[in-house]
Amino acid sequence: MNDPHGQAPYLESALHKDPKYLAHEPGEPRIWSKLNYQHKEVRDYHFTIIRELIEDYDFDGLELDWKRSAVCIPPPASQEQIDMMTAWFVKIHELTQAKAIKTGRPFYFGMHVPSEYKKLRNIGIDIKAMVEAGLIDFLCPTNFMQTAWDTPYDRIR
Repeated sequence: MNDPHGQAPYLESALHKDPKYLAHEPGEPRIWSKLNYQHKEVRDYHFTIIRELIEDYDFDGLELDWKRSAVCIPPPASQEQIDMMTAWFVKIHELTQAKAIKTGRPFYFGMHVPSEYKKLRNIGIDIKAMVEAGLIDFLCPTNFMQTAWDTPYDRIR
């Protein structure tokens, strides 16, 4: 959802070229191209891509990958920012439900997250609240870079 590799112009939007939209700390060199989701323009940009994937292609579902590059809103996210991101995920959930109605079959919506998924709340993504609200159908907590190999899947379940 926020590939930071940068230096690949074909993967970057106009937003990547405006420092206002980047999720960098002051003085941090622009090596990575992380977008800051607290800006409506960033959320709209990603939503447009997601809507195209859902509406124009024949997939069985959508998985948002917040595992590898868990960058969304610079931490610590406020409750207002968490609510803003949750409302954005509600819009995506509505797209998946509309696709299910249109095709007459389920269209699943889930997330690929670090094993320590509760820490995502610090960047504006409240997985627990979204699960409790029925916004996501599956969660794929796995290890990559920033998490431990001893993932407690039974406890997460």
